[in-house]
Amino acid sequence: MTAKTVAELTSFNPRLSEGGCEWFGTAPLCNFPCPSDYDYIRANNGRFSSWWLSGFCSPDPSFGKPCSTLLGDYFSKRFCCKSDPMECTWSGRWMGANTAHNIYCRYDNVGKCGTIDCSINHFTLKAQNSSEITGDRCDRLELFGLCGKASK
Repeated sequence: MTAKTVAELTSFNPRLSEGGCEWFGTAPLCNFPCPSDYDYIRANNGRFSSWWLSGFCSPDPSFGKPCSTLLGDYFSKRFCCKSDPMECTWSGRWMGANTAHNIYCRYDNVGKCGTIDCSINHFTLKAQNSSEITGDRCDRLELFGLCGKASK
């Protein structure tokens, strides 16, 4: 091992990811679009239905206050995600687009593209699943019954 290699290993400075998912819209008039650098995932008004005086039903703790149902389903928050183009790893904390649950994943360098082992440890849902990473560009996987392809 050269002195340069040792110096590079000891001077590693991890950077914070610029990617992630969040809810956009402020109660009670929550009608706000996803910013241009985010992808739209889904909408929710934070209530059981769009009927007047419907009870609260927050999809996850980060949602905040529910939207008004004064105009039916017109007001809703948008769940939007963006990727970090500098972050090229499968390991780490992910957020499920359908449930907004935190998913913790670990990459293992096995086979051509590797494998990923993920778990969800939420008070209403506990799950674990593994997948072999496949595809010509090592950009495809199947987890929790869903198929996906990585994109930039």
